[in-house]
Amino acid sequence: MNIGLPHLTILVYLALYPAVRHAYAADTTPSPVIARVGDHAITEQQLNAATGMAIFAAQKQAYEAKTAWFMRKARALLFEKAAQDAKLSPAAWRAREIDGKIKLITDTDIENRALRLARGKLPEAQQQLADLKEAARNSLLEELLQARSDAIYRELALKTTLEFRLPYPEEPELSLYGAMNPAKGPKNAAVTIIEFTDFQCPWCGKAQPAIRELLEKNPDRLKLVVRHFPLTKIHPDAWQAAEAAVCMHEQRLFWPYHDKLFSNSGRLGSGDLATYAGESGADLALFNNCVKTRKYRDLVYEDQQDGIMFGVTGTPVFFVNNKKTSLTQLAETVQAALDDTQKSRKTLPF
Repeated sequence: MNIGLPHLTILVYLALYPAVRHAYAADTTPSPVIARVGDHAITEQQLNAATGMAIFAAQKQAYEAKTAWFMRKARALLFEKAAQDAKLSPAAWRAREIDGKIKLITDTDIENRALRLARGKLPEAQQQLADLKEAARNSLLEELLQARSDAIYRELALKTTLEFRLPYPEEPELSLYGAMNPAKGPKNAAVTIIEFTDFQCPWCGKAQPAIRELLEKNPDRLKLVVRHFPLTKIHPDAWQAAEAAVCMHEQRLFWPYHDKLFSNSGRLGSGDLATYAGESGADLALFNNCVKTRKYRDLVYEDQQDGIMFGVTGTPVFFVNNKKTSLTQLAETVQAALDDTQKSRKTLPF
């Protein structure tokens, strides 16, 4: 695993797992019972499905903390060895090789940094100005010392071997979507985007042009799946809009209705939802009955609970071939996934 040092490889033994997992794949292996409540048995598979992502997130956080400690320890050991080779104390070696080899901080440097810290307007009071310039100088000094420390660390690391054998936590095998979730694109697309969305969420609406552009650029290789994550505390109409959208999916009119809802995200009352359904070509008798009986309440609830299990806390959130990403990173993540599938295809023997 490359961790930012040129030509320095740290060996990490990673668990391998498939890039794309198929929803609701049958598992014929009996899952052991790990708990009982009266006559009700709770299996290990149920526990893993409900807590897998939370446990993985905690294990990943612990792994990152241990990795950070290793990097600090490696740096300290390399610096200590360099000091011994130079027949200097660690403090004397640091004074010579790090503290003594940073550039001089000028008054202009301090003035420019102070302006940045003050967002372009220096205080008029002399004491406040003096304090600001002192903070600016300390900030510059800290950056220069860190940069010099990093540079000499890279230099020393190139002359030795750093090996880190702590295994990366294994990502749980989870199904991110099912047959009732609306999908657009080839069934066996190389890359699948799963979007957790809220029809009353402004950022979800702003995401739609970017998603459409990605699909239009990659019509044969990209698939979009929509799952519902209504944020009812701040978007009171989002849940009923999600249920109505599933009712429209039943009539195979989800996508025109989806676009209508995002175009009118500020007007999602019950009457509005029926109006948009009619404009989208729905059988209104079927639609109204579906909405009235709350036929798909449980499906929306399942989407929301799965989102929580997968670490979704707000919207929009995307999973690209099961890798969680944000709107700002979506295009980059999709392109990386497409590139990966292309590379994999080239390595096939046929």
